[in-house]
Amino acid sequence: LLSARSANGVRVGDQFTLIDDSVDPKHPAPPVPAALAEVVRVTPYAVTAIVVDHEQPRIYMGMLARLSARAP
Repeated sequence: LLSARSANGVRVGDQFTLIDDSVDPKHPAPPVPAALAEVVRVTPYAVTAIVVDHEQPRIYMGMLARLSARAP
């Protein structure tokens, strides 16, 4: 689920990139794309998306999600 703030103008088929911006003091690194999620349902309260690809082993609650592709 993506937050309700994400629901503004989002349509079924749009894609979001989930970004891992966690900080490990031992190994500092910039934020990296962690996964790609495709929107399957939109309501006034939230957006439901399914993960269709991932590059990082960890997807967690509170992860930054950016709209990266629009459905035609």
